[in-house]
Amino acid sequence: MYQDPNLVRERYASVNLNDRERTLIDALVYHSGQPKSVLLREMIIEEAYQRLGLSRLYNPNIARGAQ
Repeated sequence: MYQDPNLVRERYASVNLNDRERTLIDALVYHSGQPKSVLLREMIIEEAYQRLGLSRLYNPNIARGAQ
């Protein structure tokens, strides 16, 4: 069914936000035009690469291509 079964995504976690945080994320979603799940996933993955000192390996174009 899928070309690469390793690229199939499944629910991993949920995030609890207060009203101000939710409004901020909703504004970013509206501004970017991306679906909320895609935007948050990209932000989390990029932050993980940065915190692990691997940001030079992160390519947002590859992340977007695997949607």
